Amino acid sequence: MRKPGEVKARISGSQSSSSSAESARSGEDRRVFPRVEMQLEARLVGENGESGKADLLNLSRGGVALRIDVENGLHVFPEGQIKPGKAVGLRFDLATPGRAPAMVQAIGRVVWSQRVPGELFVIGIEFTAFHGDSRSCVEQYLFECMRIE
Repeated sequence: MRKPGEVKARISGSQSSSSSAESARSGEDRRVFPRVEMQLEARLVGENGESGKADLLNLSRGGVALRIDVENGLHVFPEGQIKPGKAVGLRFDLATPGRAPAMVQAIGRVVWSQRVPGELFVIGIEFTAFHGDSRSCVEQYLFECMRIE
């Protein structure tokens, strides 16, 4: 049985990068860092102070992809607008086998968003700052996932 924050992860590759906004417009995948695909609950905190729920879909050293639904997470963004450049706070728990879950707290900015069927959005967040040792928690988690693969 998995502990909170412990996930079975799958690594997806990386490619060289230019601008994140350019890749979002062109539909190309221009990731800089390898991603670990997962399904994990996360909390968003918007510039307006509102908090909402999201599903973390993948994680890298540089950021995350999140799925949010209109009812539980869209209110975090002013006027329901998910625009590139908007700042957002993130909180989620990560656990690797044999370790207690660690809370990751970070600030990021929206680099792309896409509406998907079912009143859902998928958004890409680039990390801009971490609280405490959150960066090292993310790096350790990614290292462990890649070592296991």
